[in-house]
Amino acid sequence: MTVPSTKPLSAVKKFYFLEYFYILLRSVERHQAYEDAFGTFRVLKQKHRLGESKFKKLSQDKPLTEKEEQRYRYTFRQVMSESQEYGFIEAKPGNLLTLTPVGYQLLKKYENEGSLAFNRMVFKNLGVCRLTLHIM
Repeated sequence: MTVPSTKPLSAVKKFYFLEYFYILLRSVERHQAYEDAFGTFRVLKQKHRLGESKFKKLSQDKPLTEKEEQRYRYTFRQVMSESQEYGFIEAKPGNLLTLTPVGYQLLKKYENEGSLAFNRMVFKNLGVCRLTLHIM
C-alpha cells in the first residue's frame, strides 16, 4: 500500500487541473494495462478539453501529430506519478496499474457528489487541512 505524501500543497505541480486526476482514475478503472489506460486518458482529455483552448475547434477524427502524442504521454506520466505519490493508484509488475481504495473512493465521490466534492477529497488526501473557496 502506498503511503500518501506529506509534501506541502505548494509542492503539487501547479499546471494540473484536478480533473486530470479524475480522468486518470477513470482510465485506470477501465483498463489496468498501461497503454490501454493511456489510450482512455487521451480520449477523456480530449473529451473534457483539458489543457486546450475552449475557443479552439478540435477534431476528434484527426490523428495526433508526433508532438501532440509526446505531450499527451508527458501529461499522462506526470499525473500518474503524482497519483502514485498521493496513493490514488499503484503500479504493478507487468506494466499494470490499479486503483487503491482511496482511488476508488475518489471516483465514487465524483460520480455521486460531483466535481466540487471530488476536488475537496483530493485536497484532503494531499494533506490540506482546510479548503476555502470564495465564489464571487
